[in-house]
Formats: sequence, C-alpha cells, structure tokens
Amino acid sequence: MRSLKLHKEMMHYGVTYSCDICDFIANNRQKLAHHKKTTHEGFGYQCDKCSYLTTFKSSLDKHVERKHTTIYNCNHDLCNYETNKESLLRNHKGKVHEEFCHKCDQCDYSSKDARLLKYHKGKKHEYITYPCDQCKYSASRSDALVNHKRRIHKILTGFKCPECVYNGATISDLEKHISRKHSEDRPKQKNLNN
Repeated sequence: MRSLKLHKEMMHYGVTYSCDICDFIANNRQKLAHHKKTTHEGFGYQCDKCSYLTTFKSSLDKHVERKHTTIYNCNHDLCNYETNKESLLRNHKGKVHEEFCHKCDQCDYSSKDARLLKYHKGKKHEYITYPCDQCKYSASRSDALVNHKRRIHKILTGFKCPECVYNGATISDLEKHISRKHSEDRPKQKNLNN
C-alpha cells in the first residue's frame, strides 16, 4: 500500500522532496535519503583493496569483479594484455597472436581473415567462375567480370535478366532480382519497371 501512495505522490500529484542542505530536489523520499547519505554524510562504499570509492554497492561489486578477481595474463612475448575472463584471453590470443587461424581443409592455405579463406576456396577448390559472354575471359569474382566488361568491351550495363529488361551491375544483383521478381512461387510476368 505504501508503494502505491509513493507512486501516486510522485507520478500524479507532482510531489517533490527538497534537500534542506543544498538545492537538490528528488521525486521520492528514497532518492532524497540516498542523496543526503552520500553527499552530506560522507557515506559511501570503499574498496578494501584500493582507493576506489562509490555511492552504490552495485558499482563497488562491479569494480571488485573487474579489478581484483583472478587476472588472466597473455603469456605471449612483449604482450601486456590482461583480463578477468578466460574466454576473453582465448579470444585475444586467437585474434592477435595466432598467425593463421583460418585453415583450408583442402590444402595448406591459411589466413587470419575468414573472408579471404572463403575467397580462396571458391577460386581454388570450388572453381566458381564468371565467364564473359563477349570473349573467352573468365573471372573468379563477379565484380572483376563487371570491370572487365566495362574496360574491354565498353559495356556499361551489367547482367541482363532473361525475363525482363532489368540489368544488374553484378551477378549477385541479377540473382536477387530474379528471386524477387521471377521466382517459381509467383506467376511469371514481365516487369518493365524492375
């Protein structure tokens, strides 16, 4: 019942509580009491391991957890990284110190970057190619084919839709267009507006 009364005072009647020592105004008695204790009575929470001082117990608990719990140090030469979480240390070592952490499962290739590994597998093992329809050129990336067509054949448009007048800049754009506009579950229709 008491919390309902406080709620009504604060939210519906505009009741405020003023500090009798300074200009602080609170919207409930608990906030005013906390203000007086922490500001005018020197009340606070002191860390027993260092000089950290706060007015909230939850802040002290977080401080102790971050600064004074078990510390995991990176054992790599000349690295000063430390953390209080073992998972963060593993993540740090994998990103910073493992020279090649993404390894190809079909050859000896490895890379720090997962995207480069994906590109390598597509080019070397999956033989994904984008052939030019004007000459014998074949690219390993769709954007390289677009650049080739623009540079060599002076073709400014990209990839033409077989169903309508749409021209995509890349094969990926064309595939997205076809799936949106000409998919099997929709009735096929010519769309001149793309």
